[in-house]
Amino acid sequence: MGDFRNTTLGTGLLTIGGVDAGFLKGDVKVSRKIDQAIFESGVPLQPQGRVITKETIELTAPLGELTVPNLAAVSGTIPVTTNAGTPVVVAMGQAKTFAVPVLGGLEYVALDGEVITALTVKDSTEVTTYTAGTDYLLDAARGIIYRNPAGTITTLQVVHVGYTYTTPASKQLDLGKYFVFIETDILFTHVSPVSGKTWTVKFWRAQGSAEIDLNFQETNYTITNVTFISLPDAVAHPTNPNGYMRRTN
Repeated sequence: MGDFRNTTLGTGLLTIGGVDAGFLKGDVKVSRKIDQAIFESGVPLQPQGRVITKETIELTAPLGELTVPNLAAVSGTIPVTTNAGTPVVVAMGQAKTFAVPVLGGLEYVALDGEVITALTVKDSTEVTTYTAGTDYLLDAARGIIYRNPAGTITTLQVVHVGYTYTTPASKQLDLGKYFVFIETDILFTHVSPVSGKTWTVKFWRAQGSAEIDLNFQETNYTITNVTFISLPDAVAHPTNPNGYMRRTN
């Protein structure tokens, strides 16, 4: 009989260039495709071996949150102009409670605005200060804090926070301006609701498909599908230049 703890459900969290891409309406697919040549010799011809002539590693995801940064990241070629708003300072002491997303995933706290700076996260007594990247993950662009299951913040915990946010007055895609592919890093994290184990897919360098295809339907979600292709970074990461797929034990 199989080990049910290795069963997993749900999608996960996708970040593009360190920014959370938001709600994923559908399946995320990671694929490795290869072209190969088979060497043959003898009479009759017998296979003597094969070599890989081409490797293509891709991640495909359907994005349900149609933000300007998401569309820019999807295209990989369209620059964004941001008209900044006025910074707002939230003094330390604002209470926030980590919540479980309705559709599953990492517990999160939504802050009062976007473009977060000077964030401090403490426990409710304000004695313990939590560490970014260890205890929590910050999506500064969207103003969301995610609880790291491997950190010291407990599930559904109340924390006190202080930060500054600057909600942009507007953002726009500047079409017909820039036609060079932009490189970014890709991180997809899936946490199993059964075992708590994590699947992580990381591309050091990636490029989007350069296409945007939106269908504003009357009776359905509007989504855009994105495909990122991994590019090698053999200098900085010689042991896994195209990235990695990791599962925690």
